[in-house]
Amino acid sequence: MTKGERDEIRARLEKATPGPWVWDVNSLNNIVHLRTTHSGWHYVMGFARWGMQRAAPTFQLYEKYAGELRERKSKGMFRADKLTKSFPGKKHHEGWDDYIDHPDAEFIAHSIQDVSALLKALEEAEREIGSLKNAKQEDANAGDDD
Repeated sequence: MTKGERDEIRARLEKATPGPWVWDVNSLNNIVHLRTTHSGWHYVMGFARWGMQRAAPTFQLYEKYAGELRERKSKGMFRADKLTKSFPGKKHHEGWDDYIDHPDAEFIAHSIQDVSALLKALEEAEREIGSLKNAKQEDANAGDDD
């Protein structure tokens, strides 16, 4: 894993709503939220009706996406379609080929790749540590033969 890849993952993490997060389900009122477990339960993601048979994710919009959660100054929950942008070079597809331009949405979307890359890097580091330990042990054993 390159330093650039680690920096990209770190940047996504730092902009995202600080965790830990948990799903909060209220079956009686048909409400589902992803929320923090600290700082007075800040909502990370929810869902809002979108048309007659659909729901869209909603995200907490902040004035800034850095620092302590209480310092970020919430503007409330906004439906994902209000937070979209066209992919670079795809403006001609605007409205049907967009992405959600929000740090929590980006964090969620990249989570599979990021966790996979971090686990791979960790496994490589553990193998390297194991090789170094084995080499050190072999050197120690070779010194015993003298």
